[in-house]
Amino acid sequence: MRGLISALRTLSRIPCPGRDSDSLADALPFFPWIGALLGCLTLAVFLLGRLILPEGLIPSALAVLFLAWLTRGLHLDGLADAADALGGGYTIERRLAIMKDPHVGAFGVITLIGAILLKVAAFFAFYQVGFFYIEIAAAPWRQLLGITLPFIVSRTVQVWLCTSLPYARTTGGTAGPFVGGARWTHLGGALAGALFLCALIHPVAGPLLLAFGLILGLGLRRFFRIRFGGITGDLLGASNEIVEVTGLILYTVLLSHMGR
Repeated sequence: MRGLISALRTLSRIPCPGRDSDSLADALPFFPWIGALLGCLTLAVFLLGRLILPEGLIPSALAVLFLAWLTRGLHLDGLADAADALGGGYTIERRLAIMKDPHVGAFGVITLIGAILLKVAAFFAFYQVGFFYIEIAAAPWRQLLGITLPFIVSRTVQVWLCTSLPYARTTGGTAGPFVGGARWTHLGGALAGALFLCALIHPVAGPLLLAFGLILGLGLRRFFRIRFGGITGDLLGASNEIVEVTGLILYTVLLSHMGR
């Protein structure tokens, strides 16, 4: 249970009593479960906003802003830093140095705005597509909860990257204890939990999104190894945002076809 506490404190601002795990890497198998929780809370805010404000764009924006607050903007910050590093660095050492800089440059700002806009657009598409046929669907709750799938998959990909890549920095960092202590058993636990959750939530879209996320994670793994020499906390955040955004878009596409 201490691993669960560490995972909750790492990935969210939700208060949780108890002690952290002695090894932070023990939190990794619980990442998909925290992703499911974050997705459910975000969905709840979206549905509440829809009841109060029937127009779908404002509830979509509220859901995305709530998610950013709930996660302390941790992954969005990583995405911005990674974008600045790729835009301004021509060597591995220079890219790592740029990511350490607390200031955000033009590449980071543009990428950050783009990610937020895509998330809002994905939730708005979910609003338009999902609620169009939700009343005649055989299991409407699956269509609603399906929007949580990208949150599960993106946190699972983080575990894979922690397990399969070395830590890129020679000095310590936020993600150092996670990467340094990561074992294949942690990945196995995370994959088992993710597969269970995805199949339970939606037996069709769930496994498809998980497979898509792992394929995307494979590409990110290779890219990070070449461009950065490994993984860092910022790159884990960036990977989360990339998988999450593309997963949200893909789910709305799948939902539109399943609704026909």
